Amino acid sequence: MLEPELEAANRTLVLTHPGLLARYGQMDLLQRLRDRIGRRPAPDAPALHGLWVLIPADDATALPMLEGQA
Repeated sequence: MLEPELEAANRTLVLTHPGLLARYGQMDLLQRLRDRIGRRPAPDAPALHGLWVLIPADDATALPMLEGQA
């Protein structure tokens, strides 16, 4: 599974091609990772430092969109 590997990262992550998350109905992964930043599930567990999500855009919109989802 991808999520446990991402959560166990002891560094800042850069997520590219996030449209695949929207396409397959997995946008809640971004919310779970966001909630995990700076928090350790256990005292000896690594803490995710940050998450950068690169969102390509063809036009200027008010909100970043992934497969039509804000």
